[in-house]
Formats: sequence, C-alpha cells, structure tokens
Amino acid sequence: MAFNPQETISIFDGEDVDIIGKCLEIGFNRKLNSQQVLMWLDYLKFYMSFPKLLKAVGGNTSNRDIEIFNEICDFYGITKEYGKYVLEYEFNFYANLYRISTKNNIKGLTHPAEKIKELARYKYLIEHPQFRGKSIELKTELIEDKEYDFVYYDGKEYKFDEFLLAMYPNKRVNKSIVFFPDTIANLLKVGPTQRIKMKYDILAYHFGLPIISDEDKNDLSNFLSKYYYNKTMQKYYRRFNWDSGLEKMVAFGADLDISGKVDGAIEGFWCYEYMINGGKAIVTGIDISLKTWLHGVICSVSKNLYMFNQINNISNNHGIEVIKNIGIMSLYYQKGKRVALPDIQLGRPIKDIIETSIDTVCRKMKSNNSIDILDVVNKCFSTVSIQDYQSESYQFTVDFERDVIIIDTKSAARAQQAIEQVYTIARERLIGLQAGEKVTTQQLRDRGYKNNNGKAINTLVEYGILQKGVLRGSYIMLKDF
Repeated sequence: MAFNPQETISIFDGEDVDIIGKCLEIGFNRKLNSQQVLMWLDYLKFYMSFPKLLKAVGGNTSNRDIEIFNEICDFYGITKEYGKYVLEYEFNFYANLYRISTKNNIKGLTHPAEKIKELARYKYLIEHPQFRGKSIELKTELIEDKEYDFVYYDGKEYKFDEFLLAMYPNKRVNKSIVFFPDTIANLLKVGPTQRIKMKYDILAYHFGLPIISDEDKNDLSNFLSKYYYNKTMQKYYRRFNWDSGLEKMVAFGADLDISGKVDGAIEGFWCYEYMINGGKAIVTGIDISLKTWLHGVICSVSKNLYMFNQINNISNNHGIEVIKNIGIMSLYYQKGKRVALPDIQLGRPIKDIIETSIDTVCRKMKSNNSIDILDVVNKCFSTVSIQDYQSESYQFTVDFERDVIIIDTKSAARAQQAIEQVYTIARERLIGLQAGEKVTTQQLRDRGYKNNNGKAINTLVEYGILQKGVLRGSYIMLKDF
C-alpha cells in the first residue's frame, strides 16, 4: 500500500497554540520567549508525528497510554468510544495542558470533552469523506477488461476532471502553453512533474485563479487522502498539494500534460531549487554530488527506522511500507531542494537499495533490537554500484511572457510539435544568421521559404524567430542560427 501523507488533526494545529505555549512555560517552570515556545511546539509536533503515522498503519498505543486515556474519560465524563478516533497519547497531553490552564486561570483552551469531539469529527470525515454535505467516494469499474476510476457523488459518476467541471461551472480556461525549443533544452534538466507544474504556474500568471472555499478544499483533501492508494488519485493528490493546487486544476484541468520534446527523458542527475519571481520561473542548480545527496537519504531512512523502533517494534508490513515511502520521498526532495535523475540508470537502483536496507534492518531487529541502524543502512548502500554524478550550479529562467505561446488546450500537443518542427527547419535554412541581423523577404525565399502567401515567414514571426522591420518586406533576426 502506498504511503498516505495525510495526517489526522493535531492539537498543535489549532488557534490555541499561544495558550498551549503559556501552559508549557508553567510545565517547564521557567519563562520562555516566543522563539523558544515555537521551538518546543515544533519539537513536540515532530516527536508525536511518528507514533501518529505508526498508528495510522496499524501500530499500537501503549497500555499505559490507554489507561491514562480511560482515567481522563472517567474524570471528564467522556465516552471511551472516542478512543478509536483520536490518538490517546496526544489527547492525554492536551488534557494535562488543560488542567494546567484551569489551575492557573489561563482561559482559552477548549474543554477536553469538546476537544475530543473536534478531533473525532475530523477523523470521521477522513474515513467517510463528504463534499458539500453529501457522501463522495471512489469506484473502480471493469470495462472491456480495463479498470477505470470514477468519482461517485450525488447519484452520478464522473471522471475526476469531469467532477471538477460539474462542481465549478464556468471556471475552466481552455488554454494551455507551448514552450520554445530554447527553453525545452533547459526543461529537460528537471523532471516531467516539474515541467507540468511550471505550465500550471504560467497559466495562473496569465489568467489568474478562481476563489474556492476552505470547506471545499478540506472536503476534497479528505477524499483524495482516503484514496491515496489508488494510482490515479495519487496524481491528483500531489497536484492538489501544490500552491493553489485545487484552484489550478479547476481553472486549467486536472489532467494538464506535456508533449513533444518537452516530454523527453531527464538528462542526468541535477539538484536544484525552483522559485517564481516577477512572472518568471527561476531554476537554480546546486553544486552537490550524488554521493552527498544520498547521505541525506541514508540519514532519513535511519532516523525514521530509529524513531519507529523507539515507539514500537516494527513488526507489521504496513509500518515497513510507511518507512519505505518516506525514504523514497527523501530521494527526490530534501529541505526545499529537488533532484531530477534518470529512472532506469539511477532512480530504480536507489529505490531498490532503500527498500533492501529497510528490510535488512527489520529482519535484524527481530533477533537484536539494539543493532546499530545507521551502520546497517550504510553497509546496504555501499553495495550499490552507481557512478558518483555531480550536479552543476547552472541557473536558467523561464519568462512567462517571452518563452512560451498561449494556445487552445485542444491544440496544445499539435502546436508543441509544430513549433519544434519550425525550429528544426530554421536551423537548416537560416544557418549563419545571428540575432540582430536584418533580412528581407527575398533572402528568406532564397533560403527555402518560397510560399507566395508568406505563411511560412509569418510563422517565423509568430514563433519568435523573426521580428517585422520598419520597411515592408524587411525583418530582424531574434535568434542565432
């Protein structure tokens, strides 16, 4: 089963974090500044995230946690049935903070009996997602020996993109973009997913985004989270979690794709940062070796194995699957930095060694729970024979105005291939000409653009190769050939 990154609601996610900070000060019996409070909240949130994930995939809360939870339920008159919807150790911590707040006349924390209802309602909606007050679910149907996934809502079946069209009528902008070939050469350095994300960013820059309510976002987040195991839903879940992801899918379609040479294979290992600034995407390469990057992967795998083992011995397949997927995520993303790497040469072998190292640690734990986890993972990674590639500190910029052409969605694939063909022919016919040089219609016809109606020459203007000059029949080169 694929790892579902959706977590249940945390007591640290509410509007009462400032009050929790004051209770922490009393609990620690010393004054904390705002930065120290945030540090402790971050630490506690981090610390509790591991058992949270473990319980989500079948791990067990300790008997002592359950005993304390039952005592709290008896004290506050809470039905113990709520225990299946909350995380006992986290709720126990909240109840202790509430006692500190009442004892010290600190107002603002929700009574534990009400707090547990909030937590339970949120968890229930994750397990039983709704959209605008009505049940929503995913159904897989077999049609002519092929499986198709449908969103079932309000008595109707939709493909996910059709569902968005129906729920948000008149919000769709049927436009896409095509890249100039000069830009494509740079785009092949990043992964296909990043290239698609850039298309959404460019369209959002040109056309803006619709306003969607937080209630709709929460409902669809719960829905996509529940069905994250489904390969189709995984794609939409990832796009949903981009900046303004739902708004972008509503406006430009959930299935926006790439075609032509833009869909080419990744050229090699490259680590980079991606940011948008002033109508431009700035992609900055990081000077780092693959070996150094893999050290971060090793640390991530070892840390998660250690944390899970501290809380509960890893004995179930679901828990192992969680750790494997966290490790694989660290292969592609660490601390704001991303990597692109060819799947066959690098991606698959590294994924295999991530899984092997985790299986090896888990197997050794059964006979020796005090093994050196980092040492075992390091030894596993040392067995893989991969060339130590070096990422370059190269930077490129994609101008959302000058480096793309806006096109109708249905024509995008054909237009992308057409512009690539025009540039291929231009490289043959316009060789020797440089940007800034003046050329005439006659010179262009002498080089093979012979059509009488000027369509081919006009295409060169449209695709950013020529600019019309002041005089009739004169042009200025915009590209070097």
